[in-house]
Amino acid sequence: MALQTPVDREFAVVARGWLRDRVVLANFREGLRQLLNPETGLPFTESEIQRATQPKSRWYNEAQAIDDYGQSEQRRAIYLADCLRIDRAPTKWLVDFHGRMWGESLLPATGGSGSVLVRGVSGTSVVGSTTLGDPTAHRARDDAGNMYQVLTGATVGADGTVSVQMMATGSGSATNPTEGTTLTWTLRDPSMEPQATVSADFSGGTDRETDAEFASRLLARIRHAQGAGNDSQTRGWTRKSSNAVEDAFVYPCAFHAGSTLIAITQKRGNAVGPLGRFPSAGTLAAAIAHMTPPASAVYPTPPFVLVTPPVSQPANVVLRLEMARGSLSGWTDARPFPSYHAITPYVSAVTSLTDFVITCPGDATLPGQLAGTTLSGANAPAMMLWDRATSRYVRIMATSVQDLGGNTFRVLCSGPVPALSVGFVICPDMARRDTVARAVEGYFDALGPGEVIDATGDVRGGRCVRFPLASEEKPFRAGALVATRVIEALGGSSSDAALASLSRTTPDYPAVLTAGPNMITLGTCGLYSL
Repeated sequence: MALQTPVDREFAVVARGWLRDRVVLANFREGLRQLLNPETGLPFTESEIQRATQPKSRWYNEAQAIDDYGQSEQRRAIYLADCLRIDRAPTKWLVDFHGRMWGESLLPATGGSGSVLVRGVSGTSVVGSTTLGDPTAHRARDDAGNMYQVLTGATVGADGTVSVQMMATGSGSATNPTEGTTLTWTLRDPSMEPQATVSADFSGGTDRETDAEFASRLLARIRHAQGAGNDSQTRGWTRKSSNAVEDAFVYPCAFHAGSTLIAITQKRGNAVGPLGRFPSAGTLAAAIAHMTPPASAVYPTPPFVLVTPPVSQPANVVLRLEMARGSLSGWTDARPFPSYHAITPYVSAVTSLTDFVITCPGDATLPGQLAGTTLSGANAPAMMLWDRATSRYVRIMATSVQDLGGNTFRVLCSGPVPALSVGFVICPDMARRDTVARAVEGYFDALGPGEVIDATGDVRGGRCVRFPLASEEKPFRAGALVATRVIEALGGSSSDAALASLSRTTPDYPAVLTAGPNMITLGTCGLYSL
């Protein structure tokens, strides 16, 4: 067996058995060929040499023992080599060696934040404070005992409700309650009802920084030298403002000389949907407090610093996949319906969550049927729709599909389709729908915000370029690579994939610079047979 030399190591790595076969036994056999058999007085025959060195023989076992020892020493060398690599080092080496060398340490866990619906008498003041632990701010707890504090005060409206931002006073991924969770007030105005309801999933609650996240920060610091408040140091300071910050994008001189615009993204965690990487109120507040002079602990006065989230610009994707039909590893039906068309099939009318009409421009009739046909039960086409709010496909439990003519079809379902609405994209069903959705979502999660000015015609163009550069990290252009990501995720289930259309490939320059840079996010994702 030949030597294997990985490109990322400076020494050769040999496979198990190489030392036994190519060195020890090979030398022993060559030595025997030069000796006489004391019993016959003749040279050893090849048959005798083979028997003497066959598996489980004394000489073979000795060679195997030498090989095992060599493998153990090699594993120690490989482990030490990995320890010296930041992206492969175990926790102890990463923190106590690499981290200490660069003056960095693991970031602590953070608390989640989100919107809560408060009920009470009209005109009642809900007291908030951006200082966690402020004894005057109203507080509530969830069933698990996690405590939350109102961040910004508000007044109950005429309808007896008001929406406020709240943030966990503790930390960890458990402080991300989902929509509909009930919070019980521990400090409130008597005119408020004793309970409030989470109106939107909390996000930004993270556990302690992981090894991979810490390694990413260290590598970014090493790749771009930090010092004197340069772009790299500004990025590093912002990422350290909260463990919930995924990354920071720096735009020097965005407004004028001496100004800096910083756009942050948030670690997705358990957040769902295309805006899962957009910072929560708590994450944004932590970054603003940490980076904005004169209260900033790191940024000196007088530079003008503005910290913002990016602005979403959805891109609608249509993919075509070549997969087995009538199979759990591919399309559910032998003749997938609806078929691909330049105008994506969509929900055109909704009577109820179990009764709606779809328009399929590429299908005049149901697959292989005459006009006006109704397919019911097991014969009904297997379909799914794209839920834009969660970036996932939802299976349609159709009991019948009726051809209404004019490329329209009435669908009756055995159960309600969640959040069904006109305009939802309809696709043929497949068992691995979640795999495809996660792959597409992951592709868009790897994108960063775009530029804020047209450098070719603006005097700020010589300085106001996004850091890190899109050519190095977090590109902002979307393209055909999304189809490749889907094929990789499906493994051998798909032999080919094509990007049929993409409504947006590059984010626009922002119309209002103070709102932050635009960033392409996932809109709808149509999926059809190739």
